[in-house]
Amino acid sequence: MLVKMNTKYLVLVILVFSCISVISIHSSPQFENRIVVVLDTYHKPALLNFSKAFEYLNESMNHSVSLYKLNHSLNKSTLSGVAIYIIPPSNKTFSDEEKEIIKSYVRRGGILILMGLDYVKDREFNSDIIILDDVLSSIPLDTTIHFNYTKGLGNTIIDPLSNDSYVHINSSHYTEPLKEFLGDETYNLILESAVLTVETPNVSSEMLIIPPAWVYALSGDGTILYFESGITIFAIEKYGDGYVISLGFSISLSDLVEPNSGSPWIDLGENKDFWLAVIKNSLKLSARMQYQKTYNIILWMAPMVGGIGVFILSIYFIATRPRVAPKKKERKEVKISELLKEMRKTRERK
Repeated sequence: MLVKMNTKYLVLVILVFSCISVISIHSSPQFENRIVVVLDTYHKPALLNFSKAFEYLNESMNHSVSLYKLNHSLNKSTLSGVAIYIIPPSNKTFSDEEKEIIKSYVRRGGILILMGLDYVKDREFNSDIIILDDVLSSIPLDTTIHFNYTKGLGNTIIDPLSNDSYVHINSSHYTEPLKEFLGDETYNLILESAVLTVETPNVSSEMLIIPPAWVYALSGDGTILYFESGITIFAIEKYGDGYVISLGFSISLSDLVEPNSGSPWIDLGENKDFWLAVIKNSLKLSARMQYQKTYNIILWMAPMVGGIGVFILSIYFIATRPRVAPKKKERKEVKISELLKEMRKTRERK
């Protein structure tokens, strides 16, 4: 009997853990083995020279990065299983359907990187910054972020106090939330960047890089623009289970050689280290959120699964319980002497 009872309880344990396993499998993060990165090459990119950036990323993540170049429009299955979707500086507009697909992708836990580019007159490559701003505006972020432009051209930030006019970033330019996102690390950057603007009552509460207060922006037609507040060159916003990463300095993460130094842009300062930290931490935090979501689902489902298990086990007990034949009532044997005695007593009472 003891063996039979243990078997029945074993059935219950297997049932419960099987249900939990199914929940875990369907809710698990998508960034476990291969890290799939998709670079959009369909929307007429102005700049695709990021081979060193991806080489560094692959090496730093134990060669687990798979890079794919997307040369067709987005459909509902394009971004399935993709960890990071990168839109480089582009010149082809995204359709409304594509923007909905991107929004859904981020909400489900994907990481979107929008790589802005400033405008330089007579340069061989320039992009229409409105295209990136249009994609960014289609995602309902808690904090409104825009690529700042004039007539579709990305405005270039100029630092008049630096010897090269580039923007030099140190630890004082990172907001505290961004430092926390990067694991309490900051990086010294040398950047040629377009401008982003943020509509928020408190920029210090957002994940931003805020350039020096004395910089100004130079528009495509040569107009000098000053910003009283809300100017940034890098921003991260959470949406659903994923992240939207917007930056204005795609050229500073590229293989292109900076003329004065003769070195690739990504190797200047700590540009490479910053790139790797952004990717690694966004993957880690996105995966952590999805694990937490899985854990919450299990906590919510466990009582229901347990109840179903008990119900099924009860039915199993009833169905497998051995049937016991009802005991027949034993007929009481009546002795003749006792019967005569009773009859005698009855006559005497009469």
